[in-house]
This record gives sequence, structure tokens and C-alpha cells, in this order.
Amino acid sequence: MNLRQFLLLFSYSLITWWVGTGLMPLLPIYTATLGATPTLVGAFLSFSFFTLALGTASAGWLARKLSRRTRLLTLLSLGGATAAALLGLATQLWQVVLLVAVIWFIGGVSLVLVGVLTGLAATSHTRGRIFGWLSASVALAGVVGGLVMGPVAE
Repeated sequence: MNLRQFLLLFSYSLITWWVGTGLMPLLPIYTATLGATPTLVGAFLSFSFFTLALGTASAGWLARKLSRRTRLLTLLSLGGATAAALLGLATQLWQVVLLVAVIWFIGGVSLVLVGVLTGLAATSHTRGRIFGWLSASVALAGVVGGLVMGPVAE
């Protein structure tokens, strides 16, 4: 795997995790301001993680069916960015539920496809190091998400 490929996959993973870790603490507050009860907030978060699991489960099927996985990642990133932008404009609880479900589904598919592309591109003797560095994007996204999303929410 060349450096350019790795940096693209790392950046994609970083942004996906950043959105997820940055939005997660804000979602209960956002839904509560739209009138959701604590029970409804819990059901909403459960549904969100269900859609994440659906995305993760369907990614393997998509990876086998589609030979142009990088094109799929591009389409997923455009769809996720559109859903995230629309989330900022949502004024109804059902809109938030629908958009977060789309974002979490896309996140599940995307993270699996990043792993698939990494596994296909990395050589057998560098695979462990590449996946190790790629997993560092999770921790970095948590730091960036915490530093950026708080002030954005204010």
C-alpha cells in the first residue's frame, strides 16, 4: 500500500469516527429540545445503533457484489455529508431520527469498506502495522470530536 492510499483511508476513517463520536453526546440533548421524553431518547439511540449494525452487516454483501468499492465510498461520503448538513436544519423529531439513521448506516458500511480496502491493498508483511495505524484514527477522532463539537454546539 502506498502512502497516498493509506492517507486517504486514514482520513476517511478519521472523518467517519469524528462525526460519530462528535455527534453521539449531542444527540440526546438535540432530541430532548425537540420534545423527546427520556424513554423516546433511549429508543432513538437504540434504533440508531441498530441502523449502524445493519450498515455493518450489509457492507460485506456490498463489497462482494460491487467491484468498484472506492466509487461506493465516494457515493457514501456524499450521502453522509448531505445527511449531516440536513441534520443541522432538522426541526422535527422524525427528521432527526431519519437523518441519524442514514448517517449511522452509512458509517457502518463505510468503516467496513475501509477495512476491506485496507486488507486488499496492504501486503501480508505490512498488514498489522497498517491496521494498527488505521485504528489510531478512532482515538484521534475522539480527541478532535471532543474539542470541536462542543464549541460548535454552543
